[in-house]
Amino acid sequence: MPRTRAFRSKIGRLPHAIRNELCERIRDGAQGVAILKWLNSAPEWKDLKPDFGGKDVNAANLSEWRATGYRDWLQNQADADQMRRLTERAFAMVSAAGGDPSTVAARVVAARLIQTIEESATPDEMNKRATAITAMRKAEIDGQRLALQRESLQLEKQKFMRQSCELFLKWHADQNAAAIADGPGTNRQKIDALLEYMKREEQS
Repeated sequence: MPRTRAFRSKIGRLPHAIRNELCERIRDGAQGVAILKWLNSAPEWKDLKPDFGGKDVNAANLSEWRATGYRDWLQNQADADQMRRLTERAFAMVSAAGGDPSTVAARVVAARLIQTIEESATPDEMNKRATAITAMRKAEIDGQRLALQRESLQLEKQKFMRQSCELFLKWHADQNAAAIADGPGTNRQKIDALLEYMKREEQS
């Protein structure tokens, strides 16, 4: 049965959570009779049952799913396990070297997705996975840009604080500025007077 047809079948129309549990039961060796009893009593199937003329999922439906949807599920599990191992290995290696594990891990995922695209069976799958790679690469670039912006802002903040300290020390030592600061008036008046005094001094 073609994959597109499989996912229009009785089992293929079920929600992802039920299909996933079904595949786990098959993997764990559950008998067909027990699986069918569980599946046909599930509320999710009862909601779909009228779409199939009120007929239950039968042994032939389950056999077809084993050859299609379940086979794909097993492959996805194997791919996920391999990806997890590759990512963990890359993370450990780069961490030990003092680098940025997230960047390398993202590239490992991208490389694996590219390999998956090359092995894809249909143009639709290739387009979906290519879109996933593009989105992941964009997220990586956005993350790097955000990190650079944060670093730049931190440097600017440090520079501003240093300049403020230098100016404070400079004008604190100026007797005229000190007299204005210690003189009468509100803080606003003192600030205006200090700014005017500093402006005259800078121009002289």
